[in-house]
Amino acid sequence: MTTDRFYGGVTNRRRNLRECLKYIQSTTPTRDQLAQWVIDNTRASSAEAVNHHLAFLDAIDLIKLDDTACELAAYGEQWLADQDPDTLYAALSDGVKGFDTILQALDEEPQSDTDLMELLVSEFEEAEMTKPGPAVRHREWLQVLGYATREGDETYITDAGREVLATHGTETYQATHSPPPGVEVDDRLTQSEIEATFNTGFGYQISGINPRRDADDNQYLLLFANEDGPYDDDVTQGRFKYIGEGLEGDQSPSSPGNSVLIDAIETDIPVHFFYQSTDVTGWVYQGLVDVLGYEFEERDGREVIVFTMAHQQSTTPDWTTAVREQLKQYHDANGTRTFTLTELYEFAVSDLKRQFPDNNNIRPKIRQQLQVLRDAGDVEFLDDAGSYRITLDTDVERTENDLRAQLDAEPQLTSDEEFTEQERRVRDQAFARLVKAAYKNRCAICGTHRETPAGTPEVEAAHIYPKSEQGADDPRNGLALCKLHHWAFDTGWLAITDGYEILVADVPDRTGYHEFKQLEGQRITLPDDDEFHPHAKFLAKHRELHDF
Repeated sequence: MTTDRFYGGVTNRRRNLRECLKYIQSTTPTRDQLAQWVIDNTRASSAEAVNHHLAFLDAIDLIKLDDTACELAAYGEQWLADQDPDTLYAALSDGVKGFDTILQALDEEPQSDTDLMELLVSEFEEAEMTKPGPAVRHREWLQVLGYATREGDETYITDAGREVLATHGTETYQATHSPPPGVEVDDRLTQSEIEATFNTGFGYQISGINPRRDADDNQYLLLFANEDGPYDDDVTQGRFKYIGEGLEGDQSPSSPGNSVLIDAIETDIPVHFFYQSTDVTGWVYQGLVDVLGYEFEERDGREVIVFTMAHQQSTTPDWTTAVREQLKQYHDANGTRTFTLTELYEFAVSDLKRQFPDNNNIRPKIRQQLQVLRDAGDVEFLDDAGSYRITLDTDVERTENDLRAQLDAEPQLTSDEEFTEQERRVRDQAFARLVKAAYKNRCAICGTHRETPAGTPEVEAAHIYPKSEQGADDPRNGLALCKLHHWAFDTGWLAITDGYEILVADVPDRTGYHEFKQLEGQRITLPDDDEFHPHAKFLAKHRELHDF
């Protein structure tokens, strides 16, 4: 969450900014000329600080920095023409999170700077601050615009602030078969942002199936799945299964959520789908899905409704894929994996504008997707100054080689080596790729090989002696397993002898026993390369862990 000042106090910052934009419009200066103009015409003295502040104006689409010819960006041109505070507010709130959140809080009661800091930290994952500096910069901009005023240690909303808040809140969602305004597939939203987008509320927390109606009484549905529940990321593409609502007893087709999903099979009800991974906050918007059908299944001693759904095909390019491709092209063109935001803007903005002609906020979208790519392990943030490093597959391949090299030594049962979050992601990917490739994407237990409609293998890489026990990332501590048998192996239904035969837990009174009992004594499917065969050390500790 990066907010920056520009030169001048609350009373004269807009004037200084206006004169700066006029200078850019009339002269198209070089970057150095623009920095010198700021030094000559404000109280600025440090060229380094000036460039930092100018980079912020570039990031919120007021200006386009360039070494040879700086220009006005879309918001800069508009604000210089209309001088409307709402235009400047749109640039700030589109480029930086938190402005709407602060105004909403001020509308309820006055806030101190510490209150605002705590508000931003609670609402936004990236707002990591122990001092209220970023919150103060948000507050100052609201004062500059006339939307907030300061009395003592507290900030109050003004009538103009209430007016802009009401204006921004009057856009009501209309139930249509397209993403809501301002939201695109792969955008990550907080609960409050989803509530604001769809003009609705969820109470304490979001869950499951949420039938809603718009202002014209048209019905739509908000559907949520998270990795903590019975879902993994296979639900984010192609066809997938979704469990109906009802946590106890048999599920009913007449319950509010289930009945609307059933109606959606043959009626024109838009169904918006969101997914949440366990390692990140917020919900990723997956777009619209079609409900194809449903059936009843017996699970854990009760009857549940299993819906078959499919993601609607979209002709809109995928933002994450587009930015990832730009990073690959940047690396190929420049021969380096490190870059700054300004360098990436200069390289990628024109191409992305051609791909997304209806989007006027290319730079904020690039920053947003860099966050997504960081979570995916494709980009690493190097410092607060805006430097990044492209990891993509290179770090994974290097780690694969490191893990493969372990095959020449006696395996270590556990590892207490500590890794950064980024290193852990890379290591997990490398381990999974090695194990799944060794087993040719087939389940070692049942031998099945399934793929999603998009061609993604179903098989998963399981640790034999689990990571929860500090089990090593040694390929010999890995098995490729389908989702069912991965779960069964991890929970103690199944184990494997040193001779690679399947053992089944002796609990005949448990649902599922007779299904698994048929596997007992069968030999697992092994990799062609015997270096990747499961090692007896890991198999024995797994059996011990589950009392075999």
